[in-house]
Amino acid sequence: MSDPAPLDAAWWASSGASSWLQQADRLEAQLEPILEVLFAAAQLRPGEHVLDVGCGRAATTLRAASLVGRAGRVTGLDIATELIDAARALPAESSDSADTSWVVADAERHHFRTDTFDAVISRFGVMFFTDPIAAFANLRTACRPHGRLVVAVWQPRHRSTIQRLPFETARATASALGCELRGIADDAGPFACGVEAHTVGILGDAGWHDITFQPSTVALYVGGPGTTPAEAARVSISIGSLSTLVRDAPAEVVEAIAADLERAYEAAWDGTGIKLDAAIAMVTARP
Repeated sequence: MSDPAPLDAAWWASSGASSWLQQADRLEAQLEPILEVLFAAAQLRPGEHVLDVGCGRAATTLRAASLVGRAGRVTGLDIATELIDAARALPAESSDSADTSWVVADAERHHFRTDTFDAVISRFGVMFFTDPIAAFANLRTACRPHGRLVVAVWQPRHRSTIQRLPFETARATASALGCELRGIADDAGPFACGVEAHTVGILGDAGWHDITFQPSTVALYVGGPGTTPAEAARVSISIGSLSTLVRDAPAEVVEAIAADLERAYEAAWDGTGIKLDAAIAMVTARP
């Protein structure tokens, strides 16, 4: 089989955005606990100006706008027009939320006004840069001297049950059917940002200072609370590294993977949903 399609900015600008939007409600419900971790670290204050990188359908952007209030300002940036269009259509969290603007652009090349933002935040949106040093250097110029970078990234895949279980299930099922699936390594692609030395080195080369890397484990429900094992299996196959792993697999192999993954998820059902550990890291820095 061919090598998997890379999970990079180009992927998000094309098929990745469409795949995300098809499952957006479930995926946002799944990732809701990450918002609490991100904003606890960001400590946004009323009146601040915030840039949300890789904002997607704007869950993080709208939360930031509610936290900085009317005196603040928030910009949501994403490379995918589809995601920005979906974000624009969503209402603010409250009548006191900050004005929000939207930008379709690559953070690596977009011309930001210098010294504009008090905080640059992201929930899993900085892991897909083609040239991460250039991208983070560009974001640094957009940040005010007293500002900060606060981003959530995945740790390497093998550390997260929510990432590892579907990947290993798919490969084992396909192998039993005589189909070998080729995927990115556990610490490659977007998962490379979860390697402390790698990310700290990139940020340092990009000119950031006072860099911290705080790993943690968060329990997430696959597809959000209430998602059944069968539905969760379909969500997992439709988005992310698993979707690229099975991209060229025969239909009967994909169906077998879905069935085996459903059974694996049934074993993790806790009465509310499929709760699995997710290994993430919060990365912070100063310009």
